[in-house]
Amino acid sequence: MQLRIILLSCLLLVLSGCWTDEPTRSNTFIPLTSIEVSATYQSMANNTVNQYTAMGDFSGSFTRDITAEVTWAIENNTIADVSNAAGSEGLVTALSPGETTITANYDDLSGSELVVVTAAVLAGIEIIPQDAELQVGITEQYEAAGTFSDGSSQDVTILATWESSDMNVATIDNAGLATTLASGSTTITGAWQGIESSASLFVTDAILNAITVTPEAATIAQGTSLQFQAEGSYSD
Repeated sequence: MQLRIILLSCLLLVLSGCWTDEPTRSNTFIPLTSIEVSATYQSMANNTVNQYTAMGDFSGSFTRDITAEVTWAIENNTIADVSNAAGSEGLVTALSPGETTITANYDDLSGSELVVVTAAVLAGIEIIPQDAELQVGITEQYEAAGTFSDGSSQDVTILATWESSDMNVATIDNAGLATTLASGSTTITGAWQGIESSASLFVTDAILNAITVTPEAATIAQGTSLQFQAEGSYSD
């Protein structure tokens, strides 16, 4: 009887070892092996922002965006600052001309990239879209594209101050997101550093007839993401 109990105990130990979900087991966990950091712009004008992204490579099996999961750090924070706040992770703000390094850290892994801040100044702004025609009750993201004295271009949407000339037709928030309220026309204006530009917005009373979702079918790897889109067809 004692021998039978010993044998059963050993068998249970072996079986529990087979069922253990250890992080290093290849059939249950694919570890992160490297981090690559990239930026929207190779250089940025002083006082502007630049979004940095961290892509994680998981043992060569797949890659995915881990920008919101890493901890961001700037080597010289007199040249630039980086956000770790929810919703703006990896967003770098230029503070003075020069060069420094940004690093994305995750446990014992890290990835780095150069941050270049120039002394270029704003020369002009273009509002996108121009002469938009929208229906009542929807939103439209406006963008402010800045051109600079060195010939470079950057998105200054979140830096600009936004206004709608007729708030009864459409409103616009601090991030450039317009919401249509009633049929009519209004002028959308974006301004930054003493320079402004405008675009016309026409709102119609057309009604929604149908919605098409794309893609219709999709297959993605575990741990990755896919953006679906809904396109509306209106009576006009």
